[in-house]
Amino acid sequence: MAIPRVQKPLGYIRKGPNGSVQLVWQDIFATRWTGNFSAAQEEMAEQVIRYCAPFVPYKTGRLMRSGHVTPSLSVSWNTPYATAQYYSPRPVGSSTGPLRGPFWFDRMKRLYGNRIIVSAKRKAGRL
Repeated sequence: MAIPRVQKPLGYIRKGPNGSVQLVWQDIFATRWTGNFSAAQEEMAEQVIRYCAPFVPYKTGRLMRSGHVTPSLSVSWNTPYATAQYYSPRPVGSSTGPLRGPFWFDRMKRLYGNRIIVSAKRKAGRL
């Protein structure tokens, strides 16, 4: 997944009976907003890793530690058994934590999704 790039919008001229108005975007618009959105996406990915930690199955800790943000700013857990653990039919909870188990991202998102979105909006300068 490529990092999205913001392009400078076209200008706009509105003519009326009493004159005209022209909207001109600053040249720095695209650079600034691309940076803001990239920072927000990075913030969101880091928050996902942090909030998922108590939900990820834990035996040796290898699966939990394998969670990382990719160069395209998505989140991934890289172990040979990550997919099997994620889609496992076993129930949630274990001796290492009551939240640990399959579908950790989906369960984390239900609890902390809004917090992550607010944090990303703040990072993008939208709050």
